[in-house]
Amino acid sequence: MQRPPPFPSRRRRPWRRAAAVVLALAAWGGLAAAKAQPAAMSFETLDSPFCPAVGCLLAQGMITTDTPAAFSRALRERRLRPGALVVLDSPGGATMAGMKLGLLIRRAQLATHVQSADCASACAYAYLGGVIRTVGRRARLGVHQFRASDETGELSIGRAQEIAATLTTYLDAMGARAGLLAIALSTPPERIRWLNPGELEGFGVVNFALAADLAAGPVGPTAKAVVTTR
Repeated sequence: MQRPPPFPSRRRRPWRRAAAVVLALAAWGGLAAAKAQPAAMSFETLDSPFCPAVGCLLAQGMITTDTPAAFSRALRERRLRPGALVVLDSPGGATMAGMKLGLLIRRAQLATHVQSADCASACAYAYLGGVIRTVGRRARLGVHQFRASDETGELSIGRAQEIAATLTTYLDAMGARAGLLAIALSTPPERIRWLNPGELEGFGVVNFALAADLAAGPVGPTAKAVVTTR
């Protein structure tokens, strides 16, 4: 059986390279997913057979600018230890908040998992914060372009380049490959590009593949990818 990767030493925290850049842009509130939803992400203790002994936290709903602070409170209240599992179920939300959530997950040395649910847009970036990242056989992870506007109603070329550079730095710090961002930037914001099993593994999105889950679908660059409209 494949052994999970070890948790990184507290002396080596490559995610710190991304933290300063993400936080510098986080104050700008214009960056968000394609479509707002009313139900903000909530956090509940989860009791499931696949939960580790140190516990599970279900993160469900839309990622908003308030989500990172709510997650920090949940961590303190539940006293989650390194190795605990964050189970994500979210259609997306604010992109910068998704990266901030991912940084908090990485700082706490938690694992992430998507069971029988969707994790799209900003949720996919939060998912990358997990030290160990797994998916269930009916899970879907998807990406697309970010949508943003400034006071003029449009995103400037300079701002778009700045955001793209931030995403590149973040993905690298989380251990994902640049091909993931290429797919996201080539998918219109009103659509979702669902990653196939080969892409999940090849782009470093999933870093600990459960054999039974990978067996449920084709693996490799020829596996079919699916694009849907939001």
